[in-house]
Amino acid sequence: IVTINEAISIAHKHGLDLMEVTLKSNPPVIKAVDFDKHIYEQKRKESKLSKDKSKGGAISDKPLKEFKFRAGIDNHDLERKASNMIKYLDKGHAIRVTLTARQRSLNADAKAIETTLDRVKELVGDKAVEVRGMKSNDRGSYGSLLLHPNKK
Repeated sequence: IVTINEAISIAHKHGLDLMEVTLKSNPPVIKAVDFDKHIYEQKRKESKLSKDKSKGGAISDKPLKEFKFRAGIDNHDLERKASNMIKYLDKGHAIRVTLTARQRSLNADAKAIETTLDRVKELVGDKAVEVRGMKSNDRGSYGSLLLHPNKK
């Protein structure tokens, strides 16, 4: 605890600015910071949050969780991944499901990506809301789906 004059001299000596933390307490709390650096870090945090939101994933400060697997995934493996998705959805994370298919599985089932994504939607059920529908490439060997937690 120092007087205001001592705080000003210390801040001036170190090339810092005084910034109030709270004036309601007795004595008021003030800290010495580099104000330009403080503003820069705040802008960086804001831009990072807006960048995450523009990717279509983050809700508030929760990161986007991505699950990648192949279209011909076994039922048990898909159920295990779906249970992990549900855990993250319950915590409030957004989920991106990305599927790839080999030509071999596309020869067996031309709509392998779509059927697997439908199975994912069925397993997750009403825990998630589909934000962006299925996105795929021309050959049908790639597909992705974006899910947000259901707020009910």
